Amino acid sequence: MQFKNYKNKIPQPFVIYADLECILRPGTDKGKIQEHIPYSAGYYVKCSYDDTLSSYKSYRGENCQQWFVQELKQFAEDVETVFLCPLPMDPLTSEEAMEFHAATECHICEKPLENDRVRDHCHLTGHYRGASHNKCNLEYQDSRVIPVVFHN
Repeated sequence: MQFKNYKNKIPQPFVIYADLECILRPGTDKGKIQEHIPYSAGYYVKCSYDDTLSSYKSYRGENCQQWFVQELKQFAEDVETVFLCPLPMDPLTSEEAMEFHAATECHICEKPLENDRVRDHCHLTGHYRGASHNKCNLEYQDSRVIPVVFHN
């Protein structure tokens, strides 16, 4: 067996943690003991590469679910801009240049580099990550899926 989905080693750029709060009202139908009536929604966006992009928002009101859906749609549009504008690699420091030339294995797949050697960098920050094979570098992309984790 061998691990091959190396792009899964990259932390998710964004994760959303969300919760709805409800009022419990006695059930009106015979089979229902209680009804959950949503009255509040909140979510926290955690950015793995720039904490200034992390934020919390909440809303109280009868239409909190619609508010939450609109917020997610707007966030998706805003984040799309981030992914459509990849940053070029920052110039290598002297230490990074020495590390690149001295590297003997790909920092992604951990196999010998030999003559296949490119500089891998994060397209969201521009930071150099290490020496890699060209194929590994091309497949090592940030996920554009944003997980939404709900409480309960």
